Amino acid sequence: ANHNYDPLTITEIAHVHGSVGENFDIIGFDASLMSNLETATALSIYCNYLVASEDIIPAMGWDYTGLFEYLSNYPDASVQEVGKVICDGVVAKAEDNPTNNKKKVNNNVNKNINKSQ
Repeated sequence: ANHNYDPLTITEIAHVHGSVGENFDIIGFDASLMSNLETATALSIYCNYLVASEDIIPAMGWDYTGLFEYLSNYPDASVQEVGKVICDGVVAKAEDNPTNNKKKVNNNVNKNINKSQ
């Protein structure tokens, strides 16, 4: 329990996922700076894919509306397709918000998509 309202440690996050007793297709973080070797290693035994940013992401985060619409329309979509929808949604939200650095978001998303293929 994190009743001190302090940030969760990697160990605490892994413990929560481990206590569920299931393996996840995707674990995703809608927060900046969550894609590092320590996090990926700690969660690798609990999931097949990690969707997380190694850099900053737009403050508005993921496009949950687009993601859930996609999942409703394509319930049999592959994990890779869902991951791409998540990443494409982040890019689209950055394009819609001129205060975000679109080029930086695009470069990070494209680099990480290419690594997974």
